[in-house]
Amino acid sequence: MTAILCVGVLVLDVIFQVDELPSGGEKMLGHGLSEAIGGPAAIGGLAAIRLGGQAALLSRVGDDRVGGTILDGFRAAGLDVESVDVLPGGISSFSAVAVDPGGERQIVNYTDPRLHEAPPSRIPDMERFSAVLADTIYPVAAIPALRAAKERGIPGVVDFDVNPKTGSREILDLASHVAFSRQGLRSLTGLDDPEAGLRAVSERHGGWVGVTLGENGMAWLEDGVLRRMPAFRVEVVDTLGAGDVFHGGFAYALARGSAIEPALRLGAAAAAVKCTRKGGGPGAPTLAEVEAFLREQP
Repeated sequence: MTAILCVGVLVLDVIFQVDELPSGGEKMLGHGLSEAIGGPAAIGGLAAIRLGGQAALLSRVGDDRVGGTILDGFRAAGLDVESVDVLPGGISSFSAVAVDPGGERQIVNYTDPRLHEAPPSRIPDMERFSAVLADTIYPVAAIPALRAAKERGIPGVVDFDVNPKTGSREILDLASHVAFSRQGLRSLTGLDDPEAGLRAVSERHGGWVGVTLGENGMAWLEDGVLRRMPAFRVEVVDTLGAGDVFHGGFAYALARGSAIEPALRLGAAAAAVKCTRKGGGPGAPTLAEVEAFLREQP
């Protein structure tokens, strides 16, 4: 079975349903409250499981209630948490998330910097994995995992949403595929134009590069030519976790030997279906649901 090693931050999201997203110094009342496990690469792993694969986490949490809730949640979702270290005295990462009636969200996150200062205590046996999916929030874990993927000749996929303070050069050099958010690409290159940003990265690093553009779909470079894929049109309920689900579907498809365009299409379809549901990553669809959705597309 296709298995993915997911490397990065683990988060507990506290989600408020609000009439409109907050702006400025105002007090608001929410009309719904829930909790959900999160983290870019980790939710990508959850998405891969829903599609029929397996996933293991390489991360670190604190020895607090939030850390226990995170581990229990991912364990219950079917992810292997044996390679998640617990930092004594550490504060586990958590976010306050506001979601408006149109599904747009605003996130405030706190991550204890001590969680991701030291390398993981161990890297799991890479022979069991068909791909690595890493975010950029735990660079000292992402770098050895991506290096191991490169040595084994398996996909090393990076969800580049946050430009790390250190390690970005090594991450980009080791990754086989880097899918940026528009914000992440701008932060790394200083360029507002997505095509210019992709070309700047491509000049320095040899792997595949692309950028997600929200409702404007996806763009990527192929043999020096900019290619585009439009976004699927759906009735949006909640965008929380959609990007993570996209990366999980993309990595899962690459791990199974898919070409780029079908892999992007699978990831985009999984993200689109997720947007029709509340609850972040746990709303990731099954493969049957994604295939049914794709059959309905023109």
